[in-house]
Amino acid sequence: MIGFNTSGISTDDARREGFISGLIQRYDKRLPGGGHADHQARLSGLYRHSIELNGGSLVSAGGYVTTVGLIGGVSGTVAEWHSFVYEIGYGAWFFVIIGFLAMWAVFFVGVYFEMFSPSEQPIYFDRSRRKVYYVHQGRKKRFILFGPAKVEAREADWSLVDCELHAKMGGSTTSISRTYHLLFLVRANKTDPTIVDSFVLPSVEFPGALWEYIRQYMEADMPPLTAGETAPVKGRAST
Repeated sequence: MIGFNTSGISTDDARREGFISGLIQRYDKRLPGGGHADHQARLSGLYRHSIELNGGSLVSAGGYVTTVGLIGGVSGTVAEWHSFVYEIGYGAWFFVIIGFLAMWAVFFVGVYFEMFSPSEQPIYFDRSRRKVYYVHQGRKKRFILFGPAKVEAREADWSLVDCELHAKMGGSTTSISRTYHLLFLVRANKTDPTIVDSFVLPSVEFPGALWEYIRQYMEADMPPLTAGETAPVKGRAST
């Protein structure tokens, strides 16, 4: 998985803080991971024996990024062409091309993510079958940079899934920010801790609370909703 170390074996000794870049904590399913449990609006589907987290992606923006990029690209191209060609002359063709690519960058980014990405990348936690279902997207594109990548649904036994808290540093020259991610590692089997797959819940504001929500749902039969809370519109509770 891009940006995370998912090689080797998933044991506390092998993956302790200081040995794995960005690793802050490994959670234990037997122990509370935070002071309270909260899905933090990540609950996107609710079913009789399972919950869906993190449904949705950039494609759910409905083409807004692509549209804004198209409008900006066309408007900027017309203005730049008039400025460089008619006022400065054809000798500035190099700057015209650079400016053209810069102004159309948003459009191409929008096309890439909104047209050629899976519409959703949800994670399902099924406590009746003790399974976790998630979406895996391959890195290779059909047409080098564009075209749909291979996308498949995968499953893992909950008993073989380990959860880790990772942090990524970012920011600018004047400020530094830290973003937290819940990384899930899938072991080969009960006797072989080799990491065979992984999936992630990205950009979590309160990771301990979200992990505790998942842990209590899977381990302690905690209700997925608090008193007075309504089910997500997409996946209403089965009856």
